[in-house]
Amino acid sequence: MKQLLMSFIGVIITISLFSCKQKPVEVITMNNSRPIEELKQLVLKGDTAAFDDLVVAFMDKGHEEENLVYAIFMAHRYNYPPAYFDVYSCLKIVSESYGRKMDEKTKELAIEYLKKAAELKNCSAMIALRSMYREGEYVPKDTIMSKKLEEESKKLCGF
Repeated sequence: MKQLLMSFIGVIITISLFSCKQKPVEVITMNNSRPIEELKQLVLKGDTAAFDDLVVAFMDKGHEEENLVYAIFMAHRYNYPPAYFDVYSCLKIVSESYGRKMDEKTKELAIEYLKKAAELKNCSAMIALRSMYREGEYVPKDTIMSKKLEEESKKLCGF
């Protein structure tokens, strides 16, 4: 009787485990439909197209902050300019949520990533940084640097 009860419990547990298995989340990427887990694995191998698709997938799902881990990885491991900008963006979005301002340490880190992205000629970073220098937001006001970045971004980015 005890053996029968143990067998019955074992079958119930086994059925429960298999029935709770979730399907992989599908995301519509810029090129086609790929599971988000596949995109993550490709990003870890340095696939920049997969990184760009993953960023879009996270935005579509309303989970932009999840991009931070992959952005840091792509920035440090592969020196990918858009990833540096994404680290800055993620830190800024999360820090400024609910009407707050960035604390000093987060601000320093975010600006460091933004400057690196601009140094690597990322257009979004150059535009954001020139605006910050022009307004004196998070960096000291510097109209000369703002104009320099504006000229450089016009040549490189067309705007």
